[in-house]
Amino acid sequence: MAATNKQWARGFALQALSDLRARETLVNANVEKCHRLHFLQMAAEKACKAYLNAGSGHDRVKKSHACIERTLPMIARDYYSKLNDNNQIRGWEISEIRRIAHEIQVLAPACNDGDLREDNSEYP
Repeated sequence: MAATNKQWARGFALQALSDLRARETLVNANVEKCHRLHFLQMAAEKACKAYLNAGSGHDRVKKSHACIERTLPMIARDYYSKLNDNNQIRGWEISEIRRIAHEIQVLAPACNDGDLREDNSEYP
């Protein structure tokens, strides 16, 4: 029996938390930056996949690395709206989240910004 989108979302969320714990362990051990960034990229990617699968489900993102840049701002907008019923997230905040999300996404070699980025977290 195939897994449901809800099961995929839970699996991605649990793995994202595991990746964040691994990253924290590496940070505390002062391990090289490329390894810390690699786990940050993987955690962000899996958190975004969890979010997308929890909604309508996006089968195409299950094997993609390119979901962080567009999805992290959506997560931030949803999270902020739940914290602040009457307020919207400000435009400059979303712009900054997009910029950071882009930088996290291009850490994956598969998302090297159209061959413009030679740096990545897997092959320093």
